[in-house]
Amino acid sequence: MEKYRKFLILSLKIGIGSCAALHLAEYLNLEYAISAGTITLLTLLTTKWELYVCLFGVLSRFCLRFC
Repeated sequence: MEKYRKFLILSLKIGIGSCAALHLAEYLNLEYAISAGTITLLTLLTTKWELYVCLFGVLSRFCLRFC
């Protein structure tokens, strides 16, 4: 149960942080605003395994939403 809680908290941090970074970058009219969200994602992840798990989640949500 603790493992799922850890992933849930990490997912919330990544989601909120990436959205906030993206909106701030767009507000500042930066040319590549999406990079701010990507940098936030990479900053919050600590290991390669977490990166793979998170990227799988992002890609699966993307496919479910747009495919």
